[in-house]
Amino acid sequence: GGSSNGGGYGIGSIESILLVSVSCLLVTYGVVTLRTFAKIDDTAHAGAAASSGNVRGGGGGGDGDISGVADPILPPSQQHTFPISIDSTPYETIVHPASEVRSIRTNDEKQRVEMKVPTFWDPDAYAAVGGIRQHLGQHGKRLVTPQEASDVGSYVTIGQHQQQFETIYVAIASYRDWQCTATVEDIFARAKYPQRIRVAIVDQVDPDDAKCAQPSTPCGTDPDQILCRYSHQIDRYEMDATLAVGPVFARHIGHRMYRGEYFAMQCDAHIKMVQDWDEDIIEQWKSADNEMAVLSTYLSDIQGAIDEQTGERLHL
Repeated sequence: GGSSNGGGYGIGSIESILLVSVSCLLVTYGVVTLRTFAKIDDTAHAGAAASSGNVRGGGGGGDGDISGVADPILPPSQQHTFPISIDSTPYETIVHPASEVRSIRTNDEKQRVEMKVPTFWDPDAYAAVGGIRQHLGQHGKRLVTPQEASDVGSYVTIGQHQQQFETIYVAIASYRDWQCTATVEDIFARAKYPQRIRVAIVDQVDPDDAKCAQPSTPCGTDPDQILCRYSHQIDRYEMDATLAVGPVFARHIGHRMYRGEYFAMQCDAHIKMVQDWDEDIIEQWKSADNEMAVLSTYLSDIQGAIDEQTGERLHL
């Protein structure tokens, strides 16, 4: 619930831009982490690709050329680790999109505002083949195959039986949202396997605003706080609220903070999760029996929708 969606207003004299998103668009997608489940056999699929050069998409909809399919880069046992922080790679400088428009209109380069932002994920393991985007579909020239996608998504080992679980990336665009910290706490507290979740926050704030995902007391004093226990799985990018130009640009930065997780989703900064939401949403995705599936929803009102004690859903 709530109306804030990581938006905000424009720079200086630029006309305000309000881009309204659906409340918590949960997107679990396989852009770079597509996997094949249920009735699709990876081995047979790869063999068909090698012999015919074409593969049928999981949900119907035409043949996709997969000529030049890449060999697996890394065996599963050697895939990249989890979690990987945005601070593990240098930031890059970009020109703020609204300031670029302003400088063109005024013909004044001083109006340009530059920002240091995280670089898109491109692990060194793929450098030999031209980078991760070249490996996954040659920069959009062809469909990604299940074989290629299986190289990418990370796993985490949990429990005494050393079971592997797909990791989940959660991107949050927050615009001066006082509920953001509670949202991050809820994401971890109500997950069945919080060890596999990584949260990235684009925190658009004024100097006097509370910072998202900051514990109520120092972790040295109370290390058992949930934000302290999972601090290594939380990344926060702070952005001056005066630079906010709506949720789309904030979510662009959120996409830059992705670091190879198996599943990815984005949500607003003012939501509550049901108990075991991580297992539930992945089961729903797998039940689609389509490796290209995307899940999206408009959330119900928070009031009266979730049992505060158990976290169980009371109604849809």
